[in-house]
Amino acid sequence: MLKVPAVTYKRGFTLIEALIVIAIILILISIALPNFLEAQMRAKVARVRSEFRSIEAALMSYRIQNPRFPFAEPRGSAPYLRKTGYTHGVTIDLLKELTTPTKFIERVNFTDPFIASSIRDPYGNIISHYFYLNYETFAYWRSPPLDKQKDYFEGWALCSFGPDLRDSGCSWLPWIEKKERRIAAEGIYSPTNGTRSLGDLAGYGGFIPAAVGMMAK
Repeated sequence: MLKVPAVTYKRGFTLIEALIVIAIILILISIALPNFLEAQMRAKVARVRSEFRSIEAALMSYRIQNPRFPFAEPRGSAPYLRKTGYTHGVTIDLLKELTTPTKFIERVNFTDPFIASSIRDPYGNIISHYFYLNYETFAYWRSPPLDKQKDYFEGWALCSFGPDLRDSGCSWLPWIEKKERRIAAEGIYSPTNGTRSLGDLAGYGGFIPAAVGMMAK
C-alpha cells in the first residue's frame, strides 16, 4: 500500500507578530538615533575648534612678521571694508594674506558646518564660511574715525554660527565688554547648556578682554 507523504505548510508571521517586530525596530531606532545625532553634533563642534586652532596659529605667525593682524578685504582697498556693512566681520575665505605671498596656512576656505544655506552677505552672495573680524576695523568705522574714543584694539575674532544655525553676535562681544564693561555670555556656545544650545562657537586672539577670551575656551 502506497503511503502518500504528508503535506507540510510553513506558517508565516501573523499580523500581530509583524507589528511586534516593527515596534521593536522603531524602539531601537528611537534609542540609537538621538545618540547618533549627538555624536554627529559633537564631531562638528570638535572640527570647528580644531580648524580655529589652525587659523589662530597662522594669524599669530602672520603677526610676528607684520605690524598688525590681517584685514580681510572683500574688494578694493582697506577703507572700503572699514566703512561698509562688514563691521561684523568678513568670511574667512577672503583672508588671502594668510596664504599669499607667504603661506602661513595651506588654505583659508574653511566651511562652517553650522551655517544655513540661506545666509547672504550685503552683496547677495551665499555665505558658507567662518567669520573673521580684526577689531582695528572699528578705528575706521563711520565718520569721523573713532580713534579718540578708543573703541578699537589690536585683536581678532573667529565665529561659527554654532548648532543653533544663526548669528549670535560673537564678533561683537569683546567690543561690548571693553566699551560697556559687561559680558554678553549668551552669545557664546557652551556644551554644558546642551549640545544644541544657543550661541556661536568663537575664537579670539590679540589684546582682547580676558573675560571674553575665557568664555570661548
